[in-house]
Parts: sequence; structure tokens; C-alpha cells
Amino acid sequence: MLPNLSLPLLWFPLIKKIVKSQFKQRERLIITIDRTQWKTNNILMVSEIWKKRAFPSYWLL
Repeated sequence: MLPNLSLPLLWFPLIKKIVKSQFKQRERLIITIDRTQWKTNNILMVSEIWKKRAFPSYWLL
């Protein structure tokens, strides 16, 4: 992994821009948290639900 490419530097600003441009101030934004185990790996996922689609905003392996 390249040291300059990170989740907070690349993905968080993109998610922030999408949320600010697509949602009004008092509009409801659904955020989901999910944890799953695949073999010996645990995956934690935080996503926003928008128009019946989930957009991952954070994940941790």
C-alpha cells in the first residue's frame, strides 16, 4: 500500500462531498454498521444508505 493513499485522505472527502451535495440539512441520512466474520477475518463496515444503495464510508479488517 502506498503511504500517501489512505482512507481518510481520499475516501472521507469524497463521502463528505456526496453527502453535502445530495442531502438537505434536515433530510434523514441512514447510516448502517455491520460486522461479519469470513474465515479468520473480521470485517467492520460503516455505510450510508441512499436510494436503496449502500455506500461504504469506513471499513476495518
